[in-house]
Amino acid sequence: MKLKYYLRGAGIGVIVTTLILTIALAFEGPTMSEEDIIREAEKLGMVSQESLDKKTSSTDDNKKDDQTDDKAENKEDSGKQENATEEMISFHIDRGDSSAVVSKRLQEMNLVDNAESFDSFLSEQNFDNLLQPGEYQIPKDSSFLEIAKILTTKKE
Repeated sequence: MKLKYYLRGAGIGVIVTTLILTIALAFEGPTMSEEDIIREAEKLGMVSQESLDKKTSSTDDNKKDDQTDDKAENKEDSGKQENATEEMISFHIDRGDSSAVVSKRLQEMNLVDNAESFDSFLSEQNFDNLLQPGEYQIPKDSSFLEIAKILTTKKE
């Protein structure tokens, strides 16, 4: 008989506790405003569709400029290669390495000045998922684009 009363008391206690917590949480609103949430998301690297559209349109304009710059660079690079032997640095990518890991190692080897900038470049140009594992020879004073093209070339 006493067990029946204990179980009844425990059941009532659970119900009362649930009601109290439901009432307490019902009066609590969101702690962050929508603007605060957007700011925090941007800090974490998330982008909105609007900023993505703006970036895409400005990237299209920059690509046209980059293409003319690339042609000029290619002419200069061919002149450099003919006149002097460039110092080549051996670089290895392991299977499963992310673009961030590769960028950090490139910075450690003084092939890029800023790992975050290079990683952003890889992401913006859609090279980040194209990196191929293998051993590469990279000229010391290569541009971001040259390094990305080397690292995305399939090694056999």
